[in-house]
Amino acid sequence: MADVRPIPWERIDVGSDDRTLTVFFTSGIEPCYVLDHVDDRYGASAVTITLYEGHDPAAGKVACIEIAMFKYVKVILDEPLAGRKLVDGAKPKN
Repeated sequence: MADVRPIPWERIDVGSDDRTLTVFFTSGIEPCYVLDHVDDRYGASAVTITLYEGHDPAAGKVACIEIAMFKYVKVILDEPLAGRKLVDGAKPKN
């Protein structure tokens, strides 16, 4: 993808295995808004989840309507969440 940038997520559901996350976010339509990758960073008290989105340069010059879509992505953590807080890596730190 091109022009990849972090985007915020809205909520995360944690699976019963404590490793499978369903990350819900709002985005636009493809090929103008495409999820590129998800980054997960582990700390002692928190796991930071960052979604990265861009556009598909292979689509050429296209026009996409500006409409919000609810989307989700499944993420499997390398280790259990184990009570740690989930942090959105796209939101500014206070």
